Amino acid sequence: PFPVFDSYALVFTTGAAGMGSSIVLMYLYQSAFGSIFLHVGLISALFMLGLAAGSAAAARLLAGAARRSSGLLCLAILIHVLFCGIILFLAGNLTRAEFAAAFVISGLLNGIYVPLAACRLNAAGVPPAEAGAWIEAVDSLGGAAGGLVTGLVLLPVFGTSYGLLVLALLLVTNVAAIGSFLRKYGRTDDLSRERTRSVGYVLFGVTVFMMAAGLLLKHGGAEEARQAFLAFAHSAAGKNELQARQQSLGDGKTFAYFCATRSEERRVGKECRSRWSP
Repeated sequence: PFPVFDSYALVFTTGAAGMGSSIVLMYLYQSAFGSIFLHVGLISALFMLGLAAGSAAAARLLAGAARRSSGLLCLAILIHVLFCGIILFLAGNLTRAEFAAAFVISGLLNGIYVPLAACRLNAAGVPPAEAGAWIEAVDSLGGAAGGLVTGLVLLPVFGTSYGLLVLALLLVTNVAAIGSFLRKYGRTDDLSRERTRSVGYVLFGVTVFMMAAGLLLKHGGAEEARQAFLAFAHSAAGKNELQARQQSLGDGKTFAYFCATRSEERRVGKECRSRWSP
C-alpha cells in the first residue's frame, strides 16, 4: 500500500504549485497585453476546462488499477516541470491563442493529481468519505498557500524565473513516487524506497529554505524594496503608464501607490485641461 501521508502531501504540493503557476501565467498575460480584467472569466473557464478533462482522464486510466498510479504520477510530474520551463522560455513570445492553450494545459496537468491521490488512499484502505474530506481540505490549503506565496513573495520580490524554479521544485518533492514506480518492476527494495521518500521531503525543505534565504538576502532596505516593487509594477502594467501617487491616512502617515493609465487617456486629459484652463 502507498503511504497515506504521501498522498496528502501530493495534493498539498501540487495544489500550491498549480495555483502558483496559474498566477504566473496570468501575470505574464497581463505583462504582454496590458490587462486581464476583460478576460479573467475566460481564463478561469479555460483552466477549469483543463482541470475537468485531466481529472476525468486520470480517473478513467486508474479505474481498478492502482498499480498504474506511480507511473502516471512520474509522467505527470515530468511533463509539469517541463511545462514550467516552456513557460519561462517562451512567455514573451506567446500569442493570446497560445496563452489560452497554456491555461488549458495547466488545468489539465493539475487535474491529474487528485484522482491519483484518491486512488492511492483507496488502496491504503482509507474510507472514501474520509479521503474525500481530507483531499478537499488539503487541496484548498495548498492552493491558498501557493496563491499567497506566489502573489506576495515570488513574483514581486524574485520575479518569474525564480518563482517558476521554486514551483518546479515543489512538484519534484513528490519524487517518492519514483521509488514506488521502480519497486513495482523489481528494480528497488523497501530501503531504497524509503531513501527516495527522504529525498523528496529534503527537497521540500530545500524549497522552503530557498524562499526564506531569498527573502533575507533581498531585505536590503526600504529603497531597494521600493525599486524592486517599482520594477514589478512596470512589468505588470504592460503598455500602460505608471503615475506615482500618495494618499493621506488618518494617523498622519501617507500611503504611496501607483496608478496605471493608458497613454491615450493621459493625452486626452492634458488636452481637456489645457482647453478649459483660464
